[in-house]
Amino acid sequence: MKGSDGKVREFQKCTPEEQAYRMQHLLLGLCPDAKVCRSREEAVELVHDGCFPLGYTVEKPIASHLVGHLMRAMKVHPFMPEKEYAEEIAKDWPQDNLVVITMRETHIKPLRNSNIEEWIKAADWMHEKGLVPVFVPDTEMPDRVFGGHLSAKKAALNVKYRIALYERAYLNVGVNNGPMALNFFSRRPMLYFRPITNSYPESTLEFWNKNGIPYRSQPPWYTTLQRIIWDGEDDFENIKDSVQKWLSAKEGNDVWPLSVAPKYPIFGVRSPEERHGQMAKALELSRARGWPQLARKSVSDGWMSIVGYGPSLHKTWKYLKRPIMTVSGAHDFLIENGVIPDFHMDCDPREHKAIFVQKPHPGVHYLMSSVCHPKAWDYLEGMKVSLWHLHNGPETAEWIAKHDPGANMIGGGSTAGMRALEIGSMLGYKKFEIHGIDNSFQEGERHAGPHPGKKQNMVKVNCDGRWYESTPQMIEAAKEMITFIENYDVEMTFYGDGLQQAMVDHFRKRFKVIPMDELKELQCA
Repeated sequence: MKGSDGKVREFQKCTPEEQAYRMQHLLLGLCPDAKVCRSREEAVELVHDGCFPLGYTVEKPIASHLVGHLMRAMKVHPFMPEKEYAEEIAKDWPQDNLVVITMRETHIKPLRNSNIEEWIKAADWMHEKGLVPVFVPDTEMPDRVFGGHLSAKKAALNVKYRIALYERAYLNVGVNNGPMALNFFSRRPMLYFRPITNSYPESTLEFWNKNGIPYRSQPPWYTTLQRIIWDGEDDFENIKDSVQKWLSAKEGNDVWPLSVAPKYPIFGVRSPEERHGQMAKALELSRARGWPQLARKSVSDGWMSIVGYGPSLHKTWKYLKRPIMTVSGAHDFLIENGVIPDFHMDCDPREHKAIFVQKPHPGVHYLMSSVCHPKAWDYLEGMKVSLWHLHNGPETAEWIAKHDPGANMIGGGSTAGMRALEIGSMLGYKKFEIHGIDNSFQEGERHAGPHPGKKQNMVKVNCDGRWYESTPQMIEAAKEMITFIENYDVEMTFYGDGLQQAMVDHFRKRFKVIPMDELKELQCA
């Protein structure tokens, strides 16, 4: 069978046995639960309203670029290690320092293909450096040879084997192509070359911008050992320079200015059993004291100020607009400065966090998660309190279904500041002014005042050429804010000068940031 360009398609030249192998190990390898339909009649029976892409029918199929959908979601389910082939990979590729080079060499949109001769030159240089380059040929050209270098034909024809090889690699490299997406949506060490080929809509600068990864930025899940190489071609000098930078980064040198911070693991601070015990106590007290559950209100056209306890609060608190919702130590900070918050929100189950409501004010409405430590309820006796449940996973949902059926559960990020945005949305607000959420230190200070929390490991993050001192936890929260902006229909203005404000300014220019030198032009409300 010939295509529109007159060329015989590689797949059609395969024997029936080879075609079956490729179907099984390529398509079904990525989607093992898929059903192969042998007729349109079979397909019609499977189509339903939720089929992807929306609007698809068997009679009129609709194409969709899945990578774009994943980018826009800003939530990644990484391609995990392929355990099925782990032992086979270890036997086939026992070498250390494997650099797996993924090639694109197909008749489909050929301008996106790899510059093969330049990659062979780069592989020669890698070999001299003590690295072990191994090429993965394009599936359309599995028998291709690459100047005497190692070639993994099986990885070109078996996607699970390919993923296992990627997992084994010291470094993965290649141009923008489908198989490299297996690394793009992962946390494997990787250099991703030539993301832009303007001849095709799915590889234009507009495409990347539209899908939430602006030019010269990096996806929010990337580590310091993952890079989109935005500038230059996949020629020898650019490949060599980028790999040298990567090797330096591997040694811990600061060679990659990050526009979006790396991913750090964040662990829960209480076991499910401990959480459920505290929730049971809160329910018991709320019923005894007549505290209502927080109810969703109709949408308001007004603005709400969300006030964190970051160091920039020292300079921005005078510009707050009501209604005001505080979190953490911002409660006491504002009251001490003569400003009574309208609301205070807390959702931390740890005992030392209860200190932030140790001095409650009768003018404040306390919006408290049921998971808060019991000491908080001692402090809040006689105050105006509304209760809500923090969604913290399936165990929490099961507990609430059993002990408080029908109650609202509210999700959100890993910090009180992020949860406050969810609570503000429950109260009907879609416009927020953000104060004191810096997610970085200023002059060595993490907060605007005393804080009982333990000292955390400090890391440095570069955003648009400026370095910020932060912590792994704060970096995660800063990225969660970007995700919130991407996924929620809200308007937001950020006050102050910190990592969070810089990331928002870089990542989404349409969200306004008020720098410190402009504050004097504003009037207090």
